Amino acid sequence: MTFVATACMFIIHLFLAVAHPLMWQGLVSMRFGVVSESHARERHAKWYFGKKRGKELWKAHLEE
Repeated sequence: MTFVATACMFIIHLFLAVAHPLMWQGLVSMRFGVVSESHARERHAKWYFGKKRGKELWKAHLEE
């Protein structure tokens, strides 16, 4: 039973790491240490825009 659970978690993790389109930029950033500007802007606004502007954008996103 433990083997089946571990195998399922491994397959899901492998899929998310290699094939899932939303995770691809994360894999590239881990491999090469760079991210595209659009990925940084969308997923890491606080880092891209600065602390104050990032918080403003996050609050605006939550209100949508």
